[in-house]
Amino acid sequence: MAVRTYATDEDMMKLRPKILSHGVEDWNDQHVEAADIIEREIENKWYRDRAIERGEDPDSTTFNPNLLDGDQVKRAAVYKALELAYLFLMSDTTEPGAFEREMLLFRDLFEDELRRVLVTGLGYDWDASGGITASERRERRFRRLRRM
Repeated sequence: MAVRTYATDEDMMKLRPKILSHGVEDWNDQHVEAADIIEREIENKWYRDRAIERGEDPDSTTFNPNLLDGDQVKRAAVYKALELAYLFLMSDTTEPGAFEREMLLFRDLFEDELRRVLVTGLGYDWDASGGITASERRERRFRRLRRM
């Protein structure tokens, strides 16, 4: 089974060019964990509601990350992988250091980016046809207030 990721070390290096100079050969584990976290968030915060809106039972038709337009979550994946990388690099002292500040920065950037992506909506191949049609493309959801 292929391991799914949405970003690479090269993507991380666009934001932090020296991320590979801290004695770590690669950040593959962090990329995999970032993908797992993103998929869990999508399933909990977007997929279930969207499936119900489309008349599907989210319990019998579970979220399949292979049907997702992964390019839409790439930036969030980079932020989450950097957060996890800096968490790994943090020292076990009580004093906050540079790595902790970086971790907190990327945690906040991740949360903000993922929130924006989920509000905008995602492309998802609902019929598993191998392509995402216009009706399966991101759909902005609007909340309406009803006055009674």
